[in-house]
Amino acid sequence: MIDLMDVFLTGGTGTIGSAILRRLLADGKNVAALARSAASARWLADSGATPIPGDLANPEAWIGTAVACRGIIHTGASFGPDMAGEERRFVSLLRRMVPDLAEPPRLVYTGGIWAFPASPDQPISESAAFDPLPAFSHLGELTRSLLTIPRMGVAVIHPALVSAPGRGPLAEMAEAAVSGQPFVTRAKPETIWPLVDADDLADLYLRALASSQFRLSLIGAGLAGASLSEIAACVADACGASVSIETESAPDSDPHHDFAAGFARSQVASSLRAQRMLGWRPVCNSLTALVEVAVGPIPAAPRSSTAPLHTKAEAAVAVPEPAAEPVTAPQAEPEPATSEPQLPADADVALDAWAEDELPPLPLRSRSVGPDVETAGPFSDDTGGLAAQSGEWEADRLPDLGREPDPDFVAPAVDGVIDPQDEPSQDAAIADEPVNDPSRDDTLFPETKP
Repeated sequence: MIDLMDVFLTGGTGTIGSAILRRLLADGKNVAALARSAASARWLADSGATPIPGDLANPEAWIGTAVACRGIIHTGASFGPDMAGEERRFVSLLRRMVPDLAEPPRLVYTGGIWAFPASPDQPISESAAFDPLPAFSHLGELTRSLLTIPRMGVAVIHPALVSAPGRGPLAEMAEAAVSGQPFVTRAKPETIWPLVDADDLADLYLRALASSQFRLSLIGAGLAGASLSEIAACVADACGASVSIETESAPDSDPHHDFAAGFARSQVASSLRAQRMLGWRPVCNSLTALVEVAVGPIPAAPRSSTAPLHTKAEAAVAVPEPAAEPVTAPQAEPEPATSEPQLPADADVALDAWAEDELPPLPLRSRSVGPDVETAGPFSDDTGGLAAQSGEWEADRLPDLGREPDPDFVAPAVDGVIDPQDEPSQDAAIADEPVNDPSRDDTLFPETKP
C-alpha cells in the first residue's frame, strides 16, 4: 500500500522536471511521476518517486491517477508531430473530469516564452498578447482553456530558456567550444535570449503550487535578456575556449514541426509579476551566475603539452620522465550469466528522448522536513518490479495510490477541439482571483511566504 500521492509530475527526467522532483522530495512530498520507459521508471524510482507507466500521447491511461493526487505539475512534452494534439487531449480530459471531482487538484502547467512575440527592446509581461511560433500555436488556446476550468486552481508558468549543469544552450555552447566545434544555432549574434536556471525555476513552480491565488499566469526569467554575442563571450571566459557561432537557416519543412525556430526569436522578458505576487527571488540573476552553474565541470580547451607546467621555472627545468614499463593487466574473469530480463530496444529512451546514460543525476536522499510533516521514507515497490518478466514495462500495473477509482468514470472520446465560445478573453482568463474553495486543504501545500 503506497500512501496517497501529493503531486503527479510529468517530465520528471527533463531539465525542468528533475529540478522540481529534487525540491518536492526534499520537502518530504510523495511524488507520482509519469514514466514512458523502463529506464526512466528505474531512474524515478531510485530518486524516490513512484513511477506511473504511461505516455503523453495517451493521457486517458493515466489521467485518473493524476487527478487523484492533490497537485499536478505538467512539464513533459513529446516535441513530436502530434504534440499539439496530445496537449489538447490532456486539457480536454481535465475540463471534462474536474467539475465532477470532490477535491480537484491544483495544476501547474508549462507554457513557454515562445508563445509571446519578439520583443528585443521592450520587456514582455504576462499582459502581452500571444503571438506564438507555428510549432507552439496551441499554447495560447490551451492556456486560456485551462484558466477557465471551474473549481480548479491553475497556474501557467512561461519559462525563459532553461539552463542547468550540463544541459541547455549554455552548456551546449561550452561543449562545442571545448571540442573545437562551432555552436550551431538559429540565432544570430545580436539575438537576445531571456534565461533562467532550472533550480530557480523549480522554486517558482513550487511557489505557484502553494499559492492561494486561484488563477496565475507568470513568466519565469532569472535574466531578462542577453545577446548571443554576450553569452558567447561569457561562456568562452568560463570554459577557457573560444566560441564560434554558426547561424543555420530554417529547414524546408512544415513550420508547425520546427521546434527550434524559437532560438531565432529575440526577446526581453520581465518576471516582476512573479516576484511581486509570489516573492520569487531567482538566485542566478546575472549572466555570469547562469554560465557558472551551467558550464560546471567542463574541462578547459586541450593544451599543446599533455604535462601541465605550473610555473616558468618548472618549464625551464622540465625533464621528460622515463617511459614506464608496460604492465600486463590480469585477465578479467567473465561475469556469470544473469537471468535478469533484457529491456526492450527502446527502453533507454526517457520521456524527452534522452538515452539512459543521459538521465540526470539522482537527487540527494537527504530531506529537509519539519517535525510536523509525516514521511514514509523510501517508497516500497508494490508494482512487482519495474520490468515484467518479459522485459516490458506494463502500463496496466498501476500502484495503489490510496484512493478508490471512480467506478462510473469512462474516459470520453476526445476530439482534441475545445469550443472557443467557452473561453473568455486572455485578459479575463489571467485575472488573479483569491481562492474560494472550502474543500481545499492548504496544510498540504502551505502558501510560500516571500
